Amino acid sequence: MEIGDYDLYEGGKITFKATVGKVIYRIKRAPKNIMQSGDDSFLTNFWDEVCVQVQDEYWTCWSLYEYYIEQTILSIIDALTYNKRRALSYFLYWEKEFEEPHEDLGYYPDLCQEMLLNEILELALNYRNLKIQKYLDSRYLD
Repeated sequence: MEIGDYDLYEGGKITFKATVGKVIYRIKRAPKNIMQSGDDSFLTNFWDEVCVQVQDEYWTCWSLYEYYIEQTILSIIDALTYNKRRALSYFLYWEKEFEEPHEDLGYYPDLCQEMLLNEILELALNYRNLKIQKYLDSRYLD
């Protein structure tokens, strides 16, 4: 990996982490009317609902949740400069393929969306707070 490639890789890594954070931030602040858990649940935001589904079981409306997350990812990626999208693609290609991408690698939206979605779902699988724990515990006490 040459110095220019290293900068591209590191820039992509920074962009990846920032994008994941922005997506989760937006998911947490999604309109409450898209939540399906009901008024009597302990969950207070859409991110908590996503976490519950990934950790416990997918609800019948999971495809709508996944679609919302994917659209959020795309809207954030679309707001990036071309150079940041290119760096993101470079970083993700390297991480997925474990080999150096060719230097003229451009922007690959499908790769970016897939890898960002996988990372967000992985974080949702391992994220806990008191409300999520209380909700999950209540499902098994009934």
